[in-house]
Amino acid sequence: MSEATFYRWKQLYGGLGPSELRNRLDGLNLRAKRPLQHVMAARRAERPLASRPNEIWAMDFVSDALLNGKRFRARTVVDAYTRECLAIHVDQGIRGEQVVDVLDRVLFLRGSPRAKIRVDNGPEFIARAFGHWAYINRVMLDFSRPGKPTDNAFVESFNGRLRDECLKTHWLLSLDDTRAKIDAVALGLPREPTSHIPEGPDPGRICFIGRVNP
Repeated sequence: MSEATFYRWKQLYGGLGPSELRNRLDGLNLRAKRPLQHVMAARRAERPLASRPNEIWAMDFVSDALLNGKRFRARTVVDAYTRECLAIHVDQGIRGEQVVDVLDRVLFLRGSPRAKIRVDNGPEFIARAFGHWAYINRVMLDFSRPGKPTDNAFVESFNGRLRDECLKTHWLLSLDDTRAKIDAVALGLPREPTSHIPEGPDPGRICFIGRVNP
């Protein structure tokens, strides 16, 4: 505010009390701001649990670096009921079209999810190609809230295990070397009878059924 404006406002309103100033502003159609009212946030409805295999899939990414410093990403697809990893796709950059390509191959082997796929708000998951794929296959996309990893807890837990048991314990020389080492770790994990694994308190108990990579 300039000095001239300050003194002009002081001359007009400096001697007025709060009520008088409010009335003057109302007369000029400059209503004083009302104090904000604090409204309690509504409780978010709990996400329904998967009740059978192939009902809900969950997808997310793991980021890491090769020995030469080049970054890569591994996209994981997990069945929320059986805790099986349906695919791990490793590449330097993963676009929406690549997401669709991998899902098509998983769909061919496994069938389409009967209800929804849980994803975050990453650019690959809000891409037009991915949305079009979901529409054609009649799959609902269930997006996580920003900054709320618990919205997709099962795939987050799986990614943590993948990071601890493979990515942090091996020198990763190239993309092909990374894929091979992920496969070796996957084959070494104990398998459990998937028909007896409920979606319950231990999301870390996950087994692989294979990898889908180019």
